[in-house]
Parts: sequence; C-alpha cells; structure tokens
Amino acid sequence: MFVALPNFQNGAIPTRSFNMRNPFVTRAAAALAMACTAGAHAGAIADFESGLPTGWTAAGNAWAVVAEATGSVHIGPAQGASFAASGAPGTASESATGTLTSGPLTASFDTLQWQATGWSGPGGNGANRFELLNASQIVVGTVAAPLNDNWSTRSFNLAAAGFHAGDTFYFRAVDSDANTGGVGYAWLAVDDVRFSGAPLPVPEPGAAALFAAGLTVLGVLARGRAVAGYR
Repeated sequence: MFVALPNFQNGAIPTRSFNMRNPFVTRAAAALAMACTAGAHAGAIADFESGLPTGWTAAGNAWAVVAEATGSVHIGPAQGASFAASGAPGTASESATGTLTSGPLTASFDTLQWQATGWSGPGGNGANRFELLNASQIVVGTVAAPLNDNWSTRSFNLAAAGFHAGDTFYFRAVDSDANTGGVGYAWLAVDDVRFSGAPLPVPEPGAAALFAAGLTVLGVLARGRAVAGYR
C-alpha cells in the first residue's frame, strides 16, 4: 500500500510520532526487523559451546553443560564440544531433577528443532520431556524423551502451535524423573537448538486493526497541519 507523506517545509516536523501500541503495527515492525537480519535468525539459538546462553536458566539440581556424560552409557555432544545434560546415565545423578528454560525467543521461522537423547523410565513415563511455552509461559506443546541413547532430531511446529512472526515463546527441557526404585533410564540431554523451515507469516490485520491504523494516519496528518511552516 502506498501512503503519501506530508511535505514538511522549513525543517518543521510533527513533534509526536505514530502510536506503536497497535498489535499489528508492532508485529509488522518486528517482522520487518527480522527480514532485514534473517541470517541471524535462521540458524542456531543455543549450541552450549560457551555454557548456558544468556537468558537461559537451570532450576533444580539436574542440568549442567558438559563435554561428555559417562556412566553406563557414554554420551558425547551432538555437535561441537559440549551440550546440556540432566545427569550422567547409570550414576546417582539420575535421581536429580530440574528444568532448563530458554530466555524469551522471538518466532521467525516455522520450526524449532534440537538434538535430543535420553530416557523417561524404560517405557516412557512422561516425566522427562521438552516443552513449548507461549509468552505467558503456559505450555502449548510437548515432545517426549527419545527413549534411546543416540542423538536424534526433535522439533516443534511453531506455525501449527499458532505462532506468528514476532511472537514471543520459550523452550524448556524437563527432567522430573527422580529415578524412583533405582531402575535408571532417568536422564535427558539436549544440543543444537535452532530455527529451521520457512519464515513465519505476519498476521493479516482485521477490519478493526485497519480502521485503527487509518485513524492513526489521519491523526498524524491533522497534527502536521498544525505545525508552523507546514502548507
């Protein structure tokens, strides 16, 4: 859409700016910013090569960034030299529990993927898992532990979960299996968290949003006419 801007003469400009409280305008601005820096978003979010990324938090006593996990099973990184793990397999640390949560992430591509390995009991009890949280940190998606000792790709479909470009979300790895009974199979590991897939769309504005945007433009034009030097 082409919008003609007023020709301010004698260097006079309005002293007030556009109202950025309109959610569509805010999302559109975020999407434009992401489009200008797409290369920074279409790739790694967390590789754990320098410890926990800024904003990520580990709660409880289970999670740590390690170079390798040794016990009944030897686990090395999926890529690079380190990864995040909730205890070494086959050791007392399997009774430890806790969560690993990202800082706020901005949705840009339709897939969030990561490398995962580990267990949640021998048959899968649901205690160990990966979660997708919305901006209010409410769980909107869950992926179960892989139930094996080998790294494999796991993912969330952000588009299917209702996210648009510019939306805020969180990723969380959960180890709540306390290894009750000492049977083992109570550890989890994650590496190489990244965006992939196609760019997410910016939501289309509804009639109310278009009407509000129109009023904003009219207000700016009206204020411009009141500025000295504008003809």
